[in-house]
Amino acid sequence: MAASLRTGTWDTTPHIRAAGRHSSKPEGAAVCLQPDENAGERPETPPEIKKYRKSTRYEPGKVVKHYGLADDKVPLRENQAFGMKKEKTADDNVASVIRATPESAMLKWHQERKEDIYASTKREPLGKPMSRGYVIPDELGTTKAFGSFIDAKYRSRHPETKDVIFNAREGLDENEQTHNAYVKTHGDYGPGEQRRRNYDWDNTPVKDPANHKFGVTDTEGRHCGGVAALLNHGEDDRLTAKIVDKKVEDFKAIDADELGRPKSLCLGMERNEDHVFGMPTRRKEEWDAAQLIRGGYSEEQQQPDADLGRSVRRNYTNGGDTHDRIFGVPTIRRDVVRHGKIRSVADNQNYGDEPDAARLLKPLPGADRGVTEEDYLQAMSRPEMYAFMNRAGIDLEDGTFEAVFDRAMQLEDYRNAPEGGEDRCSLEAFRRVLHAT
Repeated sequence: MAASLRTGTWDTTPHIRAAGRHSSKPEGAAVCLQPDENAGERPETPPEIKKYRKSTRYEPGKVVKHYGLADDKVPLRENQAFGMKKEKTADDNVASVIRATPESAMLKWHQERKEDIYASTKREPLGKPMSRGYVIPDELGTTKAFGSFIDAKYRSRHPETKDVIFNAREGLDENEQTHNAYVKTHGDYGPGEQRRRNYDWDNTPVKDPANHKFGVTDTEGRHCGGVAALLNHGEDDRLTAKIVDKKVEDFKAIDADELGRPKSLCLGMERNEDHVFGMPTRRKEEWDAAQLIRGGYSEEQQQPDADLGRSVRRNYTNGGDTHDRIFGVPTIRRDVVRHGKIRSVADNQNYGDEPDAARLLKPLPGADRGVTEEDYLQAMSRPEMYAFMNRAGIDLEDGTFEAVFDRAMQLEDYRNAPEGGEDRCSLEAFRRVLHAT
């Protein structure tokens, strides 16, 4: 490594040339950003940039030029001016051009007539208040007050509204015609006076309505008891039964309110006390989540269909000497050996080693790390099992390890395995024996 002369640090890449340019001035960018005030006048703006500055375009005493035309040369002769020449007269000055008020009385009158058409001139004339078109007498507001004079004390003692609503009868003749008029307009009945509608009682059996009693007198005792007999008609033997239409009675039972009982809403149907209205939610036994997962099919229902992979219709065979021939490719390829432990994501074939519903709900320990059931059932020798336990962090004494391994080996009987006479057992058997001890 080479030490850097500028920073004093070690250069980790001496074979790569440093970026930038070397300068003899040690200040570098500081001089450009902060020039020395004692160095003299400020440097001028370059000509190719100067035309974009506002101080150049709006320089006093010069024609304003767009920066797009700043470098263009106009083909003009010397001292040639733009525009058209005209002889100058006495009226060609700025004062005559910007003068807006007329000088003569005739011009002023003519200008006023032109401005009379504006609504603002009519309503708000110059030097006068706003005119609303009201005609006000000259003495109003000076010698004559605004408004009309009224005798407030007299009107307070004699209000006109009260006389209209409640007219006093002072000075009126109290005859029948006057009384009937007040009864009609104000409803002014006398104390204890009966309200009459002026019926013609002479043409009716009732001659004197003041002393007449309406209704029927029960002289024979047929309706003895009155309302009580009507309400309790079942207790009176003198009342005979009357046959009526059932639809009418059912309608009365629903629509009418029976005294002392709640309103019936059952359309006249008699129900016992244990009757429950509505429709049951479950009409038959339904499966719960456990039955849906485990299933409840019989052994016969779980058998494959008769036409699975073969033709059962006559004259529709695909050849062959026997009718037991199975056509097509099986869904589970137990006849195909899977290459490698890890399956490709593009391989969607089922080799018969797919986990069932129990393994999906309760996966084995380490399934999230790629550990399969075959790894637990693979036979391992005594040294391999001891090394595996040490790597897993399970410290077993020699006596404990030997006893567990011998018991697991007896469960699976790997001593006479075709691989050889070496003692072997699976991790699953070793784990079960270890947890049982």
